[in-house]
Amino acid sequence: MAQTHRSTGRRLLAGAVLVFACSAALADSFTLDFDDLGYSFLGAGDMFGHKGFQLSALSGLPDSQPSDLVGAIFDGNAPGMCMQLSCPTNNLTAGYYAGLNDGALLIDSAAPGGLHIKSFDASFIGAFQRNEVDGYPDVAGVLEVRGYAADGSFVSEHFNLSGPAGTDFLMQRYETSADFASQAFTEISFFAYRCDFSGECIAFGDNAGQFALDNISMDVSPVPEPGAWLMLLGGLGTISVFRRRRAV
Repeated sequence: MAQTHRSTGRRLLAGAVLVFACSAALADSFTLDFDDLGYSFLGAGDMFGHKGFQLSALSGLPDSQPSDLVGAIFDGNAPGMCMQLSCPTNNLTAGYYAGLNDGALLIDSAAPGGLHIKSFDASFIGAFQRNEVDGYPDVAGVLEVRGYAADGSFVSEHFNLSGPAGTDFLMQRYETSADFASQAFTEISFFAYRCDFSGECIAFGDNAGQFALDNISMDVSPVPEPGAWLMLLGGLGTISVFRRRRAV
């Protein structure tokens, strides 16, 4: 189950974007499937377009360099592209996004309208290939999805990413809550926490927060009178710690 968090603090991911408030009816639906983008590695700050959206690969470190590897587009049909990492083995598609080394993915729309995120496929990406018993806990990581408002505040939900089934990580389908999906955001970001066997999950701590992401289902709301603000590119900020709730 998703866990929701609201914040009125300064936004941690930023870019030059148009932001606007909206309560209009939904206009268009999109699925970002990362197909036909071509296999590539992404450094901190690299941007690419996909189906009318602008996507940015960002680092969680304030002193990151453009050469820092933070993401990639992998071919699900070619598992060797993942090299020595443990990537999901059941996503046999032409492309999916891999957040690497505590990297984050930021999405904003090139078309006027707020973003509503409904569902997505995701998996943890292990920092090593599992060959031994108990190499990863049952919850290997947590994926945080943040939706940003025009004033820099955000709402976030957390989704548990399971440990490997046998020796393989598997892509699973996740749905956001009805409240989260109903809100129109100016931007949406994804990043992962790495969890240990004690249940403590840390983001931006040891380059082990990694995730696979595919088939992001979104709606875009029209905006009758948009207003524009310039926001500067920023880092994700300080190390984050998240303890997942245990079932009682």
